[in-house]
Amino acid sequence: MPPPSSVALAALVVLLAQAAPAPRPAADAPPAARIATVAVDAAGRPVRDLTPSDFRLMEDGAPRPLDVAVLKQGTGIASPRVFGILLDEFHVSAGAETDEVRAAPGRFVSEDLRPDDLVAVLKPLDPLTPIRFTTDRDAARRAVDAFAGRQGDYTPRTPFEAQLMGRAPAVVKMERARIVTAALAELAEQIAGVPGGRGAILVVSNGFVPDPRRNRERPADVPMVVRAAGHFGVPIYTFAPSAGAAEPGRTAGRDAGGAPAPETATLETLAAQTGGVAVVGAAAFDAGLRAAARDLDAMYVLTWRPVHRGDGTFHAVSIETTRRGVTLRTPPGYWAPVGDPDRAVGVSEPPLTLLYRRSRPVHRSPFVDMWVGFSRGAGGRAEVTLTWEPSRGRYNVRSGTRPVMATLKAATPDGDAIFEGAVGPVAPGTRGGAPPSAVFEAPPGRLELDLTLVDAAGVRVDTDSRDVEVPTTRGTTAVLLPAAVVRASNALEFRAAVADPGAAPSPARVFSRIERLLIRVPAYGAGGAPLPVKATLLNRLGQPMRDLPPMSERTPAGAAQFDLPLAPFAPGEYTILLSAPGPSGDLQQRVAFRVTG
Repeated sequence: MPPPSSVALAALVVLLAQAAPAPRPAADAPPAARIATVAVDAAGRPVRDLTPSDFRLMEDGAPRPLDVAVLKQGTGIASPRVFGILLDEFHVSAGAETDEVRAAPGRFVSEDLRPDDLVAVLKPLDPLTPIRFTTDRDAARRAVDAFAGRQGDYTPRTPFEAQLMGRAPAVVKMERARIVTAALAELAEQIAGVPGGRGAILVVSNGFVPDPRRNRERPADVPMVVRAAGHFGVPIYTFAPSAGAAEPGRTAGRDAGGAPAPETATLETLAAQTGGVAVVGAAAFDAGLRAAARDLDAMYVLTWRPVHRGDGTFHAVSIETTRRGVTLRTPPGYWAPVGDPDRAVGVSEPPLTLLYRRSRPVHRSPFVDMWVGFSRGAGGRAEVTLTWEPSRGRYNVRSGTRPVMATLKAATPDGDAIFEGAVGPVAPGTRGGAPPSAVFEAPPGRLELDLTLVDAAGVRVDTDSRDVEVPTTRGTTAVLLPAAVVRASNALEFRAAVADPGAAPSPARVFSRIERLLIRVPAYGAGGAPLPVKATLLNRLGQPMRDLPPMSERTPAGAAQFDLPLAPFAPGEYTILLSAPGPSGDLQQRVAFRVTG
């Protein structure tokens, strides 16, 4: 039998090293933190020979030693690059813009992808479970060629669109934005699931924003995408074919003062917060697409042991390199896992903690307003409060439909039922009476809420399905929980609400000038002690009007309270900016509302 070659011996050594048990950290060590960074030289070329000693990492302003800094190319042969290309037909115009969108991605697929690169070309309404990544370039080009933008065209083209969105442009805009962000989050997860792959999302869109008149219903769609992409180490590169209105003194994608237009700001946030790049103008598409592909050849994953534990909060990270002439591009931080801080975690755990689970179909019913808040529960669980009431919007006026009873099912993504029961009935009349509520305890992590709505005749009106993230309330870090707004019609009701820590918050954000608001803000420090909370009233342009003084008494749970009579307010839109001190700067929250006559 011939002696083994040097290559075979080297392979055997690698296999033995991989088979050997990895050393485990101390029992009280927190889960490893990981973040991806791209390293390029002055010409934008990948730099592939950096080591841990070439990086300097700061977490929450404190230096942290690195355990690992590895080029994301797998072991053995180089791993494939994976590209998810989302062509956002909802936010690209027909005609010339559509032609431009077809051209550059088509060239990218034909000329810039390597033979082993995997690609999927999608539109927002394409099936997302599963997404098929392929080396079939002809199929990818056909998908690009079939793209047709329809920005501003709200005509439903399928029964699904007609049922989901309706025909009112404001509603269609909001639903389209939600569909696009859900597709981006799903893309991030499925790219991360490709064995040995390293991938990026390339989204072609002019950007999107929620209807400003519906801020009270605006979900955390963009933060959800950023969090998912960060956890899976998938950067997002945005490509806006429109360079913005050609007005005197206006930069592409900016307003007259140089600030980002709302749509541009969304794209810039997605790129900057995930380590990608925002490209504006179709003329820059070719160079931007090639640069995105090169970046995947220069992506390092840095691993270290954080000082905190599984608190589920955001932690700022900055990374520098000691190598001259090298530039790093890194997301501004990461979301720590939500988990039991007392468990031991081995270094053999999956490279990225899957805190974002595959999205399920969600639907926000136009017939109801809903609010979900949290407070400290027992044994590390959170107390969840859900309130709802019939919407006073145009849907009820037009259809005559008014739900009066609801049943709620709350469950974990694994199917464990947390709460099942009736929530109602609604008090008679459009106003008056506390909104129906459900109060139950839930563990930290994602919670799936399904509300079935029934009218006075017992006929099902609609369903409302949404997901919420239950925060950790064990006092391991500073936390600012959702503000509760309790509505009172007179002084007697207001005094009763102040005396009742369980007064049901209003799920609506439209109030009359005859009403008075009690605003409760749960905020706790790392030791569980109540944090000071500052409240500032802003006008519809976001300019400060005045500070709201806190009430002297707090709730038994320590929540700060503010008294806001609405009689002096002119009809219009307002926002309350809430802030509390955190470990890396102020924690902030905004409560938008509208005052009617």
